[in-house]
Amino acid sequence: MARTKAVLGAGARLADHLAVAYLALNCPLAKVRQVLDELGAQSKRRRDLPAEVLVFYVMALCLYRRAAYEEVLRVVVEGLRSVYGDEIGQTVASKAAISQGRTRLGAEPLARLYAQQVQPIGPPGMSGVWYRGLRVMGLDGSTLEVADEAANAQHYGYSGSIARQFSLPAVALRGVGRVRHTCAGRRKDGTLPHLRARTGCTGA
Repeated sequence: MARTKAVLGAGARLADHLAVAYLALNCPLAKVRQVLDELGAQSKRRRDLPAEVLVFYVMALCLYRRAAYEEVLRVVVEGLRSVYGDEIGQTVASKAAISQGRTRLGAEPLARLYAQQVQPIGPPGMSGVWYRGLRVMGLDGSTLEVADEAANAQHYGYSGSIARQFSLPAVALRGVGRVRHTCAGRRKDGTLPHLRARTGCTGA
């Protein structure tokens, strides 16, 4: 869906750079490049919008949901340069170039990085984390409205019981253990079948 042409305020610039730097420190550039190489998704030639920058850009979209795409990219590049210096080149791209870059990148690099980075943090024996040798995890879910396009409406359906003309197609998000395992699907399919398929769990 299109984003409003919001501009990030100059007063929040230090906080913005720190947020992106925190992403880069917890998901190092070397790891991002390794995953891109493994999947053959690394930029084949020098582009104005390299694949590794796009990875951090997609992460940052979750932090700046209401900001314009170009503004988010600017903050990402400046934040990465504050950590990696000239290893990250100055990048300026149009909304069309950003969209094309995201299409080239695809979802697999983000999915693999997520699987490698998001791990349980409670060590064996920690009080409240284990029960009879099994890790205790919570179960939660939410919905995310997506573009009102025919393919989305056909696959996901519309949210809630609101009249069709006042609602958008909604993706059902399910998660286990503070987002250790996540899956996206249709609301009508239920939570447990999706999570069992994602985690390999066959219990109740």
